[in-house]
Parts: sequence; C-alpha cells; structure tokens
Amino acid sequence: MSDPLWPRASTWLARDDRDPALHVLGLPTSSASISPSEAWRTPAALREILARFSTFDGERGIDLEDLRRASRAGLLAAVGGFIVPFTAGVVTMLLFGALAPLTSAVVTGSDPRLVATAAGLALVSAFAGAAEGALREAKGTADDVAQELEEKQAKLAGLAQRFEAAGATLINTGIGWHEARIPTIVTSVPRAAFAGITARLKPEVGLPLIATNRINMPEVAERLLAAGQADMVSMARPLLADPAWVAKARDARSDEINTCIACNQACLDHVFEDKRASCLVNPRACSETELNYLPTATPLRVAVVGAGPAGLACATVAAERGHRVTLFDAAGEIGGQFNLAKQIPGKEEFHETLRYFARRLQLLGVDVRLRTRAEASALADFDHVVLATGIVPRDADIPGIDHPKVCSYIDVLTGRVTAGSRVAIIGAGGIGFDVAEFLVHAPAGAEGGPSLDPVLWRAEWGVDLAYTDNRGGLAVAHPEPPVREVWLLQRSAGRPGARLGKTTGWIHRATLKAKRVKMLGDVTYLGIDDRGLRISIGGGEQILPVDHVVVCAGQQPFKPLLSQLTGARGAVHVIGGADVAAELDAKRAIEQGSRLAAAL
Repeated sequence: MSDPLWPRASTWLARDDRDPALHVLGLPTSSASISPSEAWRTPAALREILARFSTFDGERGIDLEDLRRASRAGLLAAVGGFIVPFTAGVVTMLLFGALAPLTSAVVTGSDPRLVATAAGLALVSAFAGAAEGALREAKGTADDVAQELEEKQAKLAGLAQRFEAAGATLINTGIGWHEARIPTIVTSVPRAAFAGITARLKPEVGLPLIATNRINMPEVAERLLAAGQADMVSMARPLLADPAWVAKARDARSDEINTCIACNQACLDHVFEDKRASCLVNPRACSETELNYLPTATPLRVAVVGAGPAGLACATVAAERGHRVTLFDAAGEIGGQFNLAKQIPGKEEFHETLRYFARRLQLLGVDVRLRTRAEASALADFDHVVLATGIVPRDADIPGIDHPKVCSYIDVLTGRVTAGSRVAIIGAGGIGFDVAEFLVHAPAGAEGGPSLDPVLWRAEWGVDLAYTDNRGGLAVAHPEPPVREVWLLQRSAGRPGARLGKTTGWIHRATLKAKRVKMLGDVTYLGIDDRGLRISIGGGEQILPVDHVVVCAGQQPFKPLLSQLTGARGAVHVIGGADVAAELDAKRAIEQGSRLAAAL
C-alpha cells in the first residue's frame, strides 16, 4: 500500500494537470490508475475500494492509491452513474461528518488528521476547484485545518459564504442521510419538509440556491420557487419514476406524471443489496435497453381480470402497444391492495400512483368495467386472458380463531371493524407493521397526519429547523400519544421487522417504538377467548387483555377462474398476488405485469 494521505494540507491539495480525474480530486499522480472501461469490468474491485470508505478507522487510514483509483473510476464514469454514489454519498458523508462537531469523532474514529483530510477531500471533490481556494487559506498541520473548519465554519451561512468567495456559482442544499436518526427522504417525510433550511440560507449569500429532498411533483417545486424559498430544485428518484417528468411539467400535464412514492424498494434498497437500481412504479428504469413497449403489428384482444397494481400495469402497457384491452374488477374503484396501503399513515403517496393509472387508462382507451365480476363465459373470445385477481388473507391456526374478537387486516383497513383500545396483531411482516401504524395514529384531520403536515412531523421526530440552541437541528421529539395500546407479535425468533426494507425498516421500527408498541418475537399462540389472547414466550404463559386480535398471518393466491379457463381459446396468464402472494410485493407485481404486456 502507498503511504497514508496524512502529511499536510498542501500535500493532499496538490494538483497535476496530466490527470483530469485527479485534477478534480486534487491528488498527485505518481502511479497508474484504472480506466473507466477497466472499472466497469471489475465491479468487485470497485466495491472493495468503496467498502474502505465506509469501514475506515483512524489507525488504518485511507490509502492514496485507493483514492486515486476511486477518483478515476468514479469521476470519469459519470455516464454510467457511478459518480452519484461516490460523490453524493461517500464524499458528502465525509464532508458533513467532518464539519459537524457532534459527529466528527464518530465518523472519523477520533483521529483529527482524518477529520481534516476527509473534509478537504470532500470539499475539493464536490466543489471542484472553487472550494480549493477556501481550504488553501488554512495553513499548517491537518489539526489546524480541522480546528479552523470547526470553529470558523461552524455556521452553515459562514461555510456557504466561503464557497461563494472561492468562486462557486451555485449551491445545492441537502439535509443528510441515514446516519442521522431523522428520516430525510422516505415516503413518511412530508413533501419539501426541509426547504426551510434553504430559505434560511438565501439572505446570507448571493448565489442561486437549490432545494432538495421529497420534491416529487411540479406543484411542490412551483410553490417553493414562488415563495422565494429556493431558486431551483433538484430531484433524483422522481426521474426514475417518470423520465418524462420535466416534459410533462412544462406542458402542464402533471396529472400524467408517474409520481415517485419514495418507497426506496427498487432504487436505494437495490443499491445497498448490490442489485441494479430500478423503480417500483416504473420497472423500465435502468432496464431501458431490455424492457421496451414497442408498437404491435398484430393488435389482439386482451382481457385483464383484476385492477390491482399488476393488472393496471399489464393493461396500460398492453394498450400502449396497441392491443385492445378490457379491464375487469369486481370493486367499484381501481387499485386493489393499493386502496388498503393508501390508508396507512405515511403512505398517502399511493394515491398518486392510482391517479396516474386512472389517467393512463383514460388516455389509452382501455375499456374499464368496474363492479363487474368476470365470468369464464365472458372471457371466451379474448386472445389473451390475464388473471391479476390478487389474494385472500390466510387464517391463522389458533384455538379460538373464530372468536368475535378476531378480524383480518382487511376488516380494519376498510373500516368494517373499528378496533378497540387494546389490540394484538398476529404477524409482524410488512402488513403487520402497516396495521400497527394505522392503529396507533389518530384519524387524520383536515390538515392530515404528520406525513402531510411538516409541523406535526417535525414535532414527532424532534426536528428544529430554526436551530434554537439545538445542535444539528435536533430537538427533543414530542410524538403524539398512541390512540391504542398495541402488541405486534411474530412466531419466529428475533427482532420483529428485521426483514423490512433495508433503508426504511429502521424508520418503521422507530415510529412504533415511539408509539409504545410492544413488539415481541418467538411467540407461541395458545388461544383466543373472552379474556384476550393467550401466548407463551420462552415457556412463560401470559394473557394479553385485548379487545381485538388482528390477523396478518400472510396471504394466499386468489384465482378461482383459472380452473374454469382450462381449454380456453386464448392464452391464460397469472400475475401478481394471484401468482405469488408473499408479502404483497407491489414491486414484483408491477414489473411482472409490465413484462408480460411487453411480450404479448
């Protein structure tokens, strides 16, 4: 390994015009580096390089050659997208970890040399040459640089003014990442919840300021700009959800935008699991060369039975390609299980997905037949029949399961059953967590709950945008008391919620913890009677004195038509929950429906 990158600020700010990648990064070039083509042929090497940024410590340090190779592979491979995780993720984390006195010791392993190096590296890399002049003013040892960064640039405005003086042309503001205890980008965060930070900075600098985080619709962006809170907005995930976002906004067609619901399931969760990023509501994202909706030369009659996520995706893609599509659903509205999901506090964005599909059905001329239970005889003349008939809840095998206290999650979310003040939930998967969220929150008022009201949300999480004697904007959280006492139970051992989304699971667990939900694993269900739910944990029996027991014990496919269509003239396909019912995976359902329609 090369010598560690420690000696003095003047060393690691050195430049060499022979290497444009290192010119931007501000590192000397004394040995060979990876070309972009080599980088993409060796993803394991890149992962190993980046892993060092997330696991480094003060004793080991950061190797100069690692930085040189990461710079070359990352900054020159912008077209491939690698620049995004490297600069926006790694470098920004290092920058803010170094500048914040509260977190610098944690981020850097208490080594002040690494504080200085990380800050200098991030400043020069993220702001190219503009910030270099500001840091070059800090002479002496790396300890001196760290002290100056902490003491003279502690305030956000002061730091922004230094960038402006150094020649920066605009500033893109941000609020942090998941190392904070505050969610910043997920669907339960109100739209534009942190734009107030950008607004506070505007009077302090003359540069244009860009607002970011949870700006997903043109109306939100226009409101910020009209109010003078920002000069521009930036977004990333909304452009995965709908690459035509800008064109639709320009043409006043926001009702046609496929809105980012900030679920993270196919974008960030995939990235952190070393999978290709995509989008739950737009499976073509990052698969544009593989999944294409080409016009058909032979239009066919296609029947789609079920207007849930899978059926909606299949019907709209098939119609877009030129097929004659009829969509059946026994309910009075489209959406299927999404109509349950949109009832969950923090998942109100699901309304937008259904608005998008409703508009698509209209524009594409799909024959939508609601309140119509499709019969096999009515499907006989179609060339293709797609069964997207969804699921039915699975009953739990527990003595007393037929007791009046027992109901399904569908009963609760549709309002057929109003739960009492004490509730036990059987099953701690994604649905169980959603039902717990629904039960502990009061019904949303005219302004909506915390996910729709930034003031309520900041109180729930302890966010102080005014920085009133609260370092880092962190205040004491004041969540609203739960409206019910809830137990969330699972048979399997281990922590409930361990299999939730990689970037969102911690938020669900934290929310329920704040609402004093008792989450228990390794539970044996002994029976349900007038006293409540009898359980055993570790051999010790107890009775939970609950008014209702809500069963979230899984689902099973619902496809009664399949056996009736044996020998039908047209081809029969099964998609979505009717195919695989595990955890009601909307990501899989929409992709499966889209891919089937693309292949018809």
